[in-house]
Amino acid sequence: MIGEMIFTSIKIINKQMIFFEDHFERLNKGTKYLFSNSLDFDTLKHEIEAAILLQEANYCRISVVREGYFICLKNEPVNSLPISLGTAFERKTEGLKPSYLKMAQYALQFKERRESEFDDLLSLSVSNEILEVTTSNIFILDHENILRTPELSSNVLDGILRKNILNFCVDNQIKYNIGPISVDELVKAKEVFVTNSIRGIRNVKNYEKHSFGSTEFADKLIERIGHFGEKYYE
Repeated sequence: MIGEMIFTSIKIINKQMIFFEDHFERLNKGTKYLFSNSLDFDTLKHEIEAAILLQEANYCRISVVREGYFICLKNEPVNSLPISLGTAFERKTEGLKPSYLKMAQYALQFKERRESEFDDLLSLSVSNEILEVTTSNIFILDHENILRTPELSSNVLDGILRKNILNFCVDNQIKYNIGPISVDELVKAKEVFVTNSIRGIRNVKNYEKHSFGSTEFADKLIERIGHFGEKYYE
């Protein structure tokens, strides 16, 4: 069926897949939910590892359809510079899609982003709470030095790097909160950054006309866990 596909994208550094186990777990949950089928961990891992040995790549995309799956290795430059954020036009309502289901449904968001004056666009709920950026989770650091991120929902993907940053916070007694964040709280934040497995941790320099002056927390986080979480994965 057209559009009946889920996928995940895994960062590759020095021929090693970063957080493969987490990506597999999320992808397999989606496969069971959508197709009532399962993937084999060892088979999939060995196929990708064999392909990586033959081709230079910095990330791997695994796409699953009802008939099976296909693997695509890519080697593309990554821009880690701070980004500007605008607001996506559409306000999102809660749906039935599980937060672990990553589907190929970003075409309209990509078009809107290309046509905007910003590097990326922030999705908001109908109640004006922040959700996520086009293909990234979002974090804010408030003035009590609490790291905050929206809770998972049909509109907030269970991002792999997001998950491991929260695990890192638990391991290192860093205060964090998962819950609603208003636009007003975003604007008043000390720092804002977004996370994506392929693009890594990216600081946000401004949201529309409001600038964020500090990147201290995110810079220290990158120093500790790596730009893509690779040091934490080790």
